[in-house]
Amino acid sequence: MPQLLSKVKANATVTLSPDSLADKPELAILVASVIGRWSNIEHEINNLAAQVLGADAAPAIAMFNVLQAQNVRMLAIDAAAKTAFGSSSEQYHVLNAAIRAAASVQNDRNRLAHWIWGSAPELPDALLLANPIVLRSQEVERTKYHADPFAHVSLPWDRVVRMYQFDTSKIYVYGKSDMHRSQRDLTEIGKIFFHLKLYFRPIIPANLPLPDHFAKDGRGTSAHALRELSKISIFHEALARSKAKAPKDQDSDPPEQL
Repeated sequence: MPQLLSKVKANATVTLSPDSLADKPELAILVASVIGRWSNIEHEINNLAAQVLGADAAPAIAMFNVLQAQNVRMLAIDAAAKTAFGSSSEQYHVLNAAIRAAASVQNDRNRLAHWIWGSAPELPDALLLANPIVLRSQEVERTKYHADPFAHVSLPWDRVVRMYQFDTSKIYVYGKSDMHRSQRDLTEIGKIFFHLKLYFRPIIPANLPLPDHFAKDGRGTSAHALRELSKISIFHEALARSKAKAPKDQDSDPPEQL
């Protein structure tokens, strides 16, 4: 997992720049892969709306398409599935598990896409990611300081200095191993949505007899898709949590949205 800069190199010389990966081509490729993989997953999540809401739910789908934040879209799909299938049905738990699994791994992509990139000469093989909300708060504090003619007298000097220093406890350090892990996790999520699509839209409907060459493993059926899903550990764990109705805030760290 990525570490906070305060724990890796608290006194690092931080520079924030969109060109922070210019001299790190291997890391840049991994970052692009993570962002690209999540885009495909996001596309599949959005496609779920049509599958859950149905072909005749055009007004509901139109409202869904207006939603911007992906975590809100996932909540909307989950709510629709609960209504369409029932909160105790297998279909609902399968879909809920897929959404839980996706939510559990999207923080890396969210940081890469929305946080501010940086680097430090002390960490030549790492990408630093600074939370823009923290940076804005510092800018507000600096603005207030310069607008108050008495601030230089009333504020302790160490607080003034902190206004102009990066808070290393709010900056993450991403190396190649972190990118490889994120890439691996997103590949697993991609597999989940591939089999999820077959689960909801099987090649062979349940009411049709299986051809001889399908009889052995039931390939092409919803049952086979569910078996394949259950082989993926992150889905298997999320399905168990869904069936146990664990509180959402105990599943994992909530996905960060900006």
